[in-house]
Amino acid sequence: MDENLEINVAGDLPAITEAKDAIEAFCARRDVPERVTLSLSLAVDELLANVVNHGGQDPGAIPDIRLRVRLEHNQLVTELSDSGQPFNPLAAPPPELDLDLDDKPIGGLGIHLVRQLMDDVQYRREGAYNRVTLRQRLNPAD
Repeated sequence: MDENLEINVAGDLPAITEAKDAIEAFCARRDVPERVTLSLSLAVDELLANVVNHGGQDPGAIPDIRLRVRLEHNQLVTELSDSGQPFNPLAAPPPELDLDLDDKPIGGLGIHLVRQLMDDVQYRREGAYNRVTLRQRLNPAD
């Protein structure tokens, strides 16, 4: 059985659903706990939506998006790379959750959610690519 899931993701919103479905099938075949699968699916949804909606270098440009998921030492490791404009999601300040709804700036909650869902989130820029690595332990005690 192949231990990795590797897919190219089209730069449109329907492709996000296809990527999430592929992740969920990959996790189901490997008996990954449902809470881990759902957390990863939600985090990937948020990151892919950011790339699709905001990642183009030029108006109308579709970035090259690649997704890789693997099991490694009792954790899921997910690597998302895209050729969009440089964007480090970890540089975004945490949202001010105690502000009134009318005073909250738009954006930033999704990245905050990704940070909360994953055990580890890392970013690096390599050449023309943004690379985000997510790590999620299969068992919280590990």
